[in-house]
Amino acid sequence: MYVNGTGDTEIESEAFAQVLVQLRDLAAGKTVENIHPQLTGLMQAWFQTELGTGPDYAGTIAIVCGDVSMPSDPQWYRDKLEEHRTDQPIFAGTHNTIMPCAFWRSEAPTRIDIDNNVPTLQIQATGDTRTTYDEGLGMHEAMKGSRLVTVPGRTHAVFPGYANTCANAAVNSYLLDGTLPEEDVVCES
Repeated sequence: MYVNGTGDTEIESEAFAQVLVQLRDLAAGKTVENIHPQLTGLMQAWFQTELGTGPDYAGTIAIVCGDVSMPSDPQWYRDKLEEHRTDQPIFAGTHNTIMPCAFWRSEAPTRIDIDNNVPTLQIQATGDTRTTYDEGLGMHEAMKGSRLVTVPGRTHAVFPGYANTCANAAVNSYLLDGTLPEEDVVCES
């Protein structure tokens, strides 16, 4: 449900329902005419690819959707929204909303061998709300050849959008010539 500053939620609830129905129908391969303006706006934001025109939500969604599986039942999201309305009063609607990947065909999760020694650079924010720091530490432990660059902060995607020169330098060095830090690094804020 969308809520605006006036407290009027009836129109927004109806629009949300219409957008969900249209998303469901599109995902099922049905032709949908008269796409709701809010869905049109979301689609334009999600798939904006011109550099300098704003965030690339298509890329962001692909990353976020790769982190967890998402049910395709709209009621599941409504229940989650209601469940978290009090402990997430501002962002409950954002963090518990349906995303396009709820309708994507999914593949089996990538398995990492316990003794994987592939030299890999891993960047992990301490306040990541999608991939928690503990989950990041688990992946680092599983990937024995990895180097972990820890970045204090609340972000999901550290590189290149999060301004941290320490993390950016590690990534640029790795991408430029494959160089890993000698040991794990903890960057400053």
